Amino acid sequence: MYIILVYDISLENGGAKIWRDTYKICKKYLSHVQNSVFEGEISESQLFELKKATI
Repeated sequence: MYIILVYDISLENGGAKIWRDTYKICKKYLSHVQNSVFEGEISESQLFELKKATI
């Protein structure tokens, strides 16, 4: 399936580390488009892993 993932994380109160960690996880599964936007083909099992890693 093809997905577009967009997230918004406040950089205040330690948010920069959360943003970096989220970026690294998303980069493993999808192509980086711009700041907090990723897109690409992903299998259902990979989508499950991505959701599990980011929650």
